[in-house]
Amino acid sequence: MGTLVYTSVHISINADVNVLPIYDDALLLQYMLVLQFAIWRLESMFTWNNDTVSQTLMDLASQMEIKLRDFMPAFFIAIAGSTASTPVMQTMVTIGPDLTFARLRHALEIVGGPSKKEAKVWEKLNESLKLPKNDAVDEA
Repeated sequence: MGTLVYTSVHISINADVNVLPIYDDALLLQYMLVLQFAIWRLESMFTWNNDTVSQTLMDLASQMEIKLRDFMPAFFIAIAGSTASTPVMQTMVTIGPDLTFARLRHALEIVGGPSKKEAKVWEKLNESLKLPKNDAVDEA
């Protein structure tokens, strides 16, 4: 049986230091992809309200085939500064897009965002996730 590697990424928001538990490189990559894809998806929205923000994030989690409970921890830390808070999607609406993007980008920077080359690959992956399943398979 493999050894479980445990590291922590400390994200400082408003002088509070919180820990996002990262158990392996795959989980770290997942958090990085989730944050980056969410930034791209949310930036493309025309309407910023609870329904559109929630639906965008729930659609992304579904397309990435990640359960919402496994998808959301990065957002709680990035947006609220703790692992438990008021509903984080509602908080994103309340603080507005500018502050939301600033916090998401800061969190992505802390966990080590993509290089320019990786970002191009990630953009293609993000776009392929938006396609219906049969089209996404045909494109691959």
